Amino acid sequence: MLTTLYFLGYTSLWLLVAQYMQIGLGHDALTAGMIGLPAAFAGAITAPIAGRYVVRVGRVIVLWGLGVGMLGLLLSAGVVLLHGRSGVTEWWLLGTLMLTGVGQGLVVSPNQTLSLAEVPLRYAGSAGGVLQTGQRIGTSVGIAVITTIAFGVATTSGWDVALAVGFGAIIVVAAVAMLVGAYDLAASRRDRIERRGDPSSTPG
Repeated sequence: MLTTLYFLGYTSLWLLVAQYMQIGLGHDALTAGMIGLPAAFAGAITAPIAGRYVVRVGRVIVLWGLGVGMLGLLLSAGVVLLHGRSGVTEWWLLGTLMLTGVGQGLVVSPNQTLSLAEVPLRYAGSAGGVLQTGQRIGTSVGIAVITTIAFGVATTSGWDVALAVGFGAIIVVAAVAMLVGAYDLAASRRDRIERRGDPSSTPG
């Protein structure tokens, strides 16, 4: 569920940014693509670090990733709104969107590791397929819904507002994903406490 929600929200992010940079601001495709480079590098750096500590830290690392990503989206929405009203340069997005890359590195592979950790080996292929299916469903629905919202706003209020609204929609979906992660974290902690208190679960 968390995987599906995450991809439902974040997959449309770079499509919206590309539309904003090219249609809204008139940049060429190369320039529009370059604005995502810091986020890509940040994700490439944080993903292996998260992979090193995910077993020790657990689901908390995924929640941190969701929070950092939401902060990046919120700051990015602020940048585009200030650009439209006060002339703030759009290149501040290089830094704010980098936070979404940090968040992605802390969410995607750690969540996959945690989701498959207790799956019996004979079901590993099926479980991996379920995760991939969730990603594809989230991607398809997210791109359809969130871009429809953004394009609808763009026709009446311009791309500054449209991108901010689109980011707002992604934040809402990410917040729901965070609730799912928090529920899973609380449930796993409760299970550990119950196992410690069960005499039959201890040797001897």
